[in-house]
Amino acid sequence: MDKGPHRSIVHLETALGLIDEPSERARAMFALGQTHFRYGHPAEALAVFRRGADEFRDRDRDKSLRFEAGYMASASYLVDRPHEAFERVTA
Repeated sequence: MDKGPHRSIVHLETALGLIDEPSERARAMFALGQTHFRYGHPAEALAVFRRGADEFRDRDRDKSLRFEAGYMASASYLVDRPHEAFERVTA
């Protein structure tokens, strides 16, 4: 990983650890997932999007569904994950 993507990911992970406010936390977490995805790390993006979907499931359905969409996009790039994605969609 070159310095640019690595630096972005480290900054977003650090910010995420400091943010408690739900809307800001969701934005930082989604940005982290997108950054992983854009830099060709779909497995890492999948984990972030799954965490966001789970974290917001009971608090904010719209945010949770947005993370689920990111999860589905990431899962489509991973050969071993389509069954897991299907199970999440049907739930």
